[in-house]
This record gives sequence, C-alpha cells and structure tokens, in this order.
Amino acid sequence: MNKKFLSVALFGALMLASTSTFTSCKDYDDDISGLQQQVDANKKTLDEKLAALQTAMDKANADVTAAKAAAAAAQAAADQAAQAAAAAKTAAAQAKVDAIAEATRLVNELKVIVDKKVDKAVYDAKMATIDAHLAVIDGKLASLEAADIAIKMQIAALEAFKTSIDALNLTTTFPALQTQVATLVTDLEALSSKVAQNSTDIVTIKADLLALSNRIDTIETNVVAIGTSLNTVIELLSNRLTALTFAPSEFINGIEVINFATLQYTAWTNLLYDEPTGSVTTSINDGKTTAIYYASPSSVKKEHIKKLSILTQDATNTITRATGEIITATLNEEIVNGKMIVNFKKNITGSLNKNPEGNKEAFTLLALQAEIELTEAEIANGMKPVVTSDWARLAETAVVPYIHNTTVGTEVDSAAHFYKYTEAHGSASGDKIFKSLPYTESFDLNTVVGVCDKEGHRYVASDYNLAFEFALVDYQLQQGTEQPTNQKLFARINNGVISSQARNGATNNQDAVGREPLVQIVLRDKTNNQVVDVRYLKIQWTAKKENVALGNLGAFKAAFDAAKCNTAYENIVGEEALNGVYTKMNISNTEFHATYTLDTQVYANESAAVAGTPSVSNLGTIAAITAPGSTVTQNLKWTLQIAQYPITPAEYLAGKAIRTVYGRYINNLNNAMTCTFELKLELTVAQMAFNAGYIQSYWNEGAQLVNTNKDKTFLVNPALTSDVTYGITNFFDCQIIASMLKGYNINNVTIDEPKDLVSNAQNANFVFDINRLSVLGAGWTVDFDGCTLFKNGISAAYIQPGTGVIRLQENPTPTVGTHGTPTSAAKELLGKSVPVKLVATYCNGADGTLTAELDHFMVKFINPLQIALADVTDSFKDLITGGSTISITNIATIKETFGLKRTVWENGAVTTAELGQWYNVQNVTWNLSEAKTNLKKQGNDIIITADPMASNWSDFSADYKLTATPGMVNATSLKFENNSGAALQQAIKIAVPVYATTKWAPKLIDADNQYVILTVMPGATTRR
Repeated sequence: MNKKFLSVALFGALMLASTSTFTSCKDYDDDISGLQQQVDANKKTLDEKLAALQTAMDKANADVTAAKAAAAAAQAAADQAAQAAAAAKTAAAQAKVDAIAEATRLVNELKVIVDKKVDKAVYDAKMATIDAHLAVIDGKLASLEAADIAIKMQIAALEAFKTSIDALNLTTTFPALQTQVATLVTDLEALSSKVAQNSTDIVTIKADLLALSNRIDTIETNVVAIGTSLNTVIELLSNRLTALTFAPSEFINGIEVINFATLQYTAWTNLLYDEPTGSVTTSINDGKTTAIYYASPSSVKKEHIKKLSILTQDATNTITRATGEIITATLNEEIVNGKMIVNFKKNITGSLNKNPEGNKEAFTLLALQAEIELTEAEIANGMKPVVTSDWARLAETAVVPYIHNTTVGTEVDSAAHFYKYTEAHGSASGDKIFKSLPYTESFDLNTVVGVCDKEGHRYVASDYNLAFEFALVDYQLQQGTEQPTNQKLFARINNGVISSQARNGATNNQDAVGREPLVQIVLRDKTNNQVVDVRYLKIQWTAKKENVALGNLGAFKAAFDAAKCNTAYENIVGEEALNGVYTKMNISNTEFHATYTLDTQVYANESAAVAGTPSVSNLGTIAAITAPGSTVTQNLKWTLQIAQYPITPAEYLAGKAIRTVYGRYINNLNNAMTCTFELKLELTVAQMAFNAGYIQSYWNEGAQLVNTNKDKTFLVNPALTSDVTYGITNFFDCQIIASMLKGYNINNVTIDEPKDLVSNAQNANFVFDINRLSVLGAGWTVDFDGCTLFKNGISAAYIQPGTGVIRLQENPTPTVGTHGTPTSAAKELLGKSVPVKLVATYCNGADGTLTAELDHFMVKFINPLQIALADVTDSFKDLITGGSTISITNIATIKETFGLKRTVWENGAVTTAELGQWYNVQNVTWNLSEAKTNLKKQGNDIIITADPMASNWSDFSADYKLTATPGMVNATSLKFENNSGAALQQAIKIAVPVYATTKWAPKLIDADNQYVILTVMPGATTRR
C-alpha cells in the first residue's frame, strides 16, 4: 500500500519563501531517501544563512562598540552636541544588533524543526522486516508493524508542521488549515493506537488510511497556497518600515536641529574693490533644506513608503498634523542601505525661530511620519499605518554667501574662494594662476564655482535665485614693470566657457601662448539684481605640446670588465644619423639647427623627454660637438659614467646590459614643440672568476686542491723565526699568523693582494665563512664585514682586509721586549680549523650587492709545540723507611711541531734561553691532585684492579701519600709513603697527568701519553 507523509523539509523551505508541497504516491524507501536529501539541502541553506547573520552581527557589534566609545569621549569632553550625536548612533547600532539577533533566533528554530528527521538506518532495519512479511491488501501493506511506522511518521511530520505554523503566527490568516491539521493529527493518533493493539481488521485500517490520505491531499493543496502567501508575507516583512532614526549634522545648545538657512549679504557697488561697499543688508530665504534619516530595516525602498508627513510641536504641546503643515517633506532619492535623504520645504513666509519666553528658549520640534501600505489582515488587527521618527528642533539661521572654488575641499581657506582683485591683479607673471590650458582648448568656468558660507555648508545657487556671471577685465602682466599689452585681448568668454584668441580676434590662436587673462566672477541676486560676491582668477594659455619622434640615432657596444671599472662611455652620433633627422623633418641641416636647440639633459623614456621630466638616475649628458675636420657640421656626443648607472644582478647573470636613453631638441620659438630621439648602449658583461692555482706545501696533504673543495685546509705555520716581519728580530715571542696568499700561485704573476686571485672583479677579500661557523660549535660569530671572528663576544681571530693575513688575536700584542697574551677565545682555536672564503665584488654592481664567493677552504691554526713524555722505568718500593723516592727529571721533552722541529725543553730545562723566551715555556707540572690509581674500595676492603684509572688517588690519601720535590711545578723527584700499617701484597699503579705551560697552551699535553704511569712494588715483609 502506498503511504503519504508531509515532508519535514517543507517547514524550512516555507520560511525561505519557496513554494513547498507534500510528497505523495511513492513507496516508503523513496520517501525516506527524498526526505533525507531535502533535510540535508535545507540544513545547508540554513547554515549558510546563520553564517551570513553571524558576519553581520560581528560588524554590528563593532559599530555599537565604536558608537559607545564616541559617546564616552564626548562625555569626557563635556561636548553636549557630540554626546547627542553619539547617542543617536549608539541607539541605531544597537537596534541593528537586536534585529540580527531576532533573525538568528528564528533561523535556529527552523534548524531544530529540520533536524527532527527520520533516522534512515532505523527505517532500513524496519523495512527489512516488512519485506520478510509481505502479505495481502494490494501487495503493499506488508504488516501492521509497517502501518504503525507509516502512521507515526505522519504524526511526527504533521505535529512539526503545526508547530511551525504556530511559530509563524499564521493561525489568524489560515485558521481553516490550522483546524484541519490538528484534527488530522488526532485521527492519526487514534489509528496508531488501533494498530498498536494488533487489530486484525486490516480492511478497516486500510479504509481509514485511504480517507486520511485524501484529507492530506486537501491539506497539500492548501500548503501550496500557504507557500504563495508566505512569499507575500516575507516580502512584506523585509520591506516593512518599522523605525525612523534622525541622523543630525547640526546642534544648537546641544539639541539636534533641522536648519533652514537664510542668506544675507551687503551688495557690491564697485566690483574692482576687495570688499562690498554697500550699507543695506539683503536677505534671501529659499525655505528649503535636507536632513538624513535611517530607515529600519535597511532593505526598505523608496516605493515602500506611501507618504511622508510632518508632526510639529511647540512649547505648549500643540500638535499640528498633516493638513495645514508649516513644513512638508519628500524623499530626495532612492533609499540605500537604510539611508534616507529627506527634502524639507517651509510653507510659511515667516521665520521658524520663536521669540524667547523670559529666559527660556522657544522653538518648534519636528518629527517625520512615514505612511506605509498595510494588508487587510494588518488593518483588521489594528496595526498603525504610520511610523514616526524621533523629534528634532527646527531652526533658521542667517549666513553670508560667498563664491566657492569647488575644486578645493574646505570652505575655510582663502584659496577656496579664489582671489580678491588686488591679489590677482597685483600678482607677478605665473602667480595666482587657477588653470594652465593649451591655447587650443577651452574651459567651462561654471564647473568650478559654487556657493558656501565659509562654515562648512554649501548651497544650491538656483534655490536662492542666484546666478554666476563671468567677465574679462583689463590687466597688464606684472614683470618688474607693467607691460603694455592688455591680457584681456587674448581670451573670450561665452556662457561661462573661456577660450583663447589672438589680439585680432582669431580664435584658438597661438598668439595667446604665455598670456594670462584675468577673469572676474560675479555672484548675482537675480531677484534684486544686486551683486552678492565678486572674486577673480587667472587663466594661463600654454603652447600645445607637439613632438616628433626621430627614432634611434645611435647604438654602440662595449665590453665591461675589470679594466673598464668607472669608465665613462661615449657615443658619437655622426653625420649619417643626423642626415636622417633632417630628411624626416624635411628641413636643411642649417635651418634645423637654427630652429631647434639641443637639450643637454638625458631622459629615461620618450614621454619624459617630451614633458621635460629629468630622470632620478644619472644617465649622463648629451652635447652638441662639431664633426672631426669640420667647423660647421654638428654631431652629438652622449657621455655615460657607468659607475653612476650600475650593473644589476640580473644583467650580471645574463652577461649583457643595455642602457637606453632619450634626448630632445626644443623649438626656439615654441618650447612645447620638441623632437625626441633615442640612444642605446649595449655592454658585454664579463663575470667574475677564480684564476689562481695552489701551492701544495701550504695545504693539508692529499686534499683535492680546487676551488670547489670546501674542506681543503690551509695550514697556519707559526714557526716564523726566519720571517723578517714577524720573527725574533721584531717580537719577544711567537704569534699564530700567516698570509693566506702564500698558498696560491699564478703563472708569471706576483700575488700582492686577494684581488690578484680573481678576474673581472673590482675588489676581493678573504672573510670568515659565516654560513659554516657551526663546525666550531655554539657561540661563534663574525662582525659585519666578516673579518673578525668572536666567541661569545671575545675576539678570537682576525683577517686583515686587502692582505690575506690571518692571525689569532692577542691582547696585548707582543713587542720587542714583552710577551703577548692570547685571548681566551683565541686559545680555543689552537689546533682547530675555521671556515674562510674568498669573496669578490663586481665593478659598479648595483647597491654593492654584486658579489661572488670564488674559493672556500678551512684554516687550521697549528699548535707550535708538542710534548713527549717518556715512560718511567724506575718504581717505588713499599715499606721503605722514610718513603721510596724516584727521579723524574728527564721525563718531558718539548719540540717544535714543524719546520726545524728543534728541541725547546729537555732534561728539566729549556735548551736555549732564546727558544724558551720565544715560546714562553715556563715549566712542567706533575698534577698529583688529579692523579688516578688502580686501587678501588669495595665495602671496607681495598682491592687492586687492572685499570690504573679506576679511582682517584686522593681517595686513598689517608693511607698512601705521593709528594713531589720541590713541588708539582718543575718537580725533579717523587716520593711514595705507605701509612696504612699494612704491607702491599702486590704491585699497584698510579697515573699522574703531566703537562707543560707555554704561551699558547697553558696545558701542553702529550696526546699519546697524557698520564705517566708509576708503579709501587711490594717490599720486604719486615720494615727496615
């Protein structure tokens, strides 16, 4: 049996003003699928609506916050006028927030209705049971269970429909439908009870369902009508005016006003004076003004307002309604986003201002009424057909009208009112010019004049029967002394349109070029035929710009490399190119150069040349020169200092740079007539390159010596005793210093500076490679020029710019008679390698940014000395009275690491005083406090292990004692004493760290034998 149900999605669709119907004559599986699709579609629509409302709410809340802030500021400033304006804005903004909140609530209610949908998974499970129990009755009604599901769906849908109708307040509009739905729900509930009782009267149930189905068809027809009606209702709701808010722009004593202006002036009798000379004041009252209101909702249109009328109220609260109004109101134009511009017109001849009553102000209040169209149902329900605004004070003020320059935004500045006669007439040539025009053009003066009161208000001249008149007055240019030619002769004015003429009257004539006619502007009261205001301006006629493009007169190529740095390139344009100019101009060379003069300025493009606008870059100069071997024939020479127009990185990579400039000839009689030409220079740009080889002896063995190998290592050899610059003859001790240039060679070239190692570069230098400092660990930095290396702010190494010399930092530096002192950071670099690179700078690179890294390597600062510790063959004996002593005088030998590898320390002393001073070798230290032993405590016992580093020797100092003579520094012998009271049963080991103190290495340690191992042998069982 086919079942019908009322689509739950209908309710969301109704609220969105779309026509909805019942879904009928389908099997349940199709119905459920369609229901799910409609629910999902309408949920998406409602979600989009909510998102749009949220965006609007955010903006509205921001408007409220801003309005409240303005109100607070006005309150703090005690500005009553600003407070009133801010209060109006706050109320309007809050009303908008409230309206959006109500709309959001309604949409959320609809979402709840839409969300009350049938769970399709539950339905599918039920249908599986129905399919298994198909029975009789048209082969459609499978079981009472299926009927129960169908009826419950109908009930849920109809109840939701009824709820939505109640929420829409449509019961009065559609009472019959309301009753039909309520009755149908009751009948369905009864049928559901019958099915739930497992009635076997299938025929009766079928008949009841058929009757209900027919009643649903009737309701479905009514719903179509509801959809159509709802479209009308929603249209009415979105366009129905609900509120009018006055937006005041003027205040009197803190009260917002609608102001009518009366113009008052003193007539001018002599128009060549700077001020009016009359004594009688004349008033003009047009009885018109405008005011701004805001309509709510903002979707209201002009056609939705049937009529505007006025309410006025005086101090005795007497109200005058539409008939006999003293003021009428009309809408000026379409309503946009709720903004209404209202025209007001006085219907009385007297002033709107009232005489004061005692010390109190008396005035009239005005409220705007808007009449709206109502439906019959709204009329029947007693809805009022008018919406009334808030009240505003009526006022009428008298102001002085002035001629206004509409091209100036403000009404206060003197420039906003053109010039007085003496200002304009007495000005020098080129001064007080309102507009410069080519003599071939005309200009409508009517477009730049208006009326204002110098207080921020402007007025329509025709409303007051005012008109503008324009005339030319006698005027001779002031250029030191008055010139005899009257500028009035070079212009004519027709209906306010000014154009040029020659003194003989010929229109648009070149004779007007350079002339400055003086224009008189008169504002006339046509009613009284009196002059209200007079102002003046000057028009300057200029030559019409005309240009002949001569094309490219000269192109040349040049190589740009290291040898050409800072070179001035010159391009000579000779007779052949210039003959083409004469041919194009159809003029002889003599006549051309007599008519045109070369402009020595160089321009970036043709339009700049025509306008005479200099380039911000220095593009060189152009000069007229005589041809070689001639005294008459002219040539052109463009000189370009390439250093002032540098190569860009893109040009460097491309290997080519093009410089194009423009020059011009200027007509001697008319400087607006020009002939422009083009000049071009193409430079071949050679890129920088590394062009040196390597000397193997200065680099680590086995390294691939190419500039792409970043790990090859330059060795800083500090054995400089034979060096005349840094040797013993000049310094007291050695420095860790070397010239990196010694690591390079070039055939038949002496290398004096890093620049010699590269080609096509203006400069080159060695710097620390900041991008690879991480190999040194944390805390290492370089200065801005890359020449000083720091560890935590302490200088460690320095590269001398331009020389390639690298050194470890000392403070102070050694002199002839004193030792130098390496910094703590410099000592950390001893024996380490630091990254260095060779950087070249391109000749005249743009902003100094054209650089190239042409070689990378490591620099290793070699420790100048190495110490070797011999094994101690003698051993201590236990149980020796007074302790056992051994000699250690000859244990340490210190030699140079490289070069001659001379012995510096041997047999407990320096070999020569000179070498000892040079390396500042001070002593050999036996650091007994850091000694180790193979003894190990285990509980209360002491055991002997195989590891001589098992424990600290100091852990056993209460039982065993080791001392040095004369001390740990420069020790010559060691003594062992057993104070434990027990004899050693087997040999024990003692490991003592031994190192030498030198200038560069406070602890010069034997890398292979840092600890010297001593042995204590068991003694006789009886002490002697």
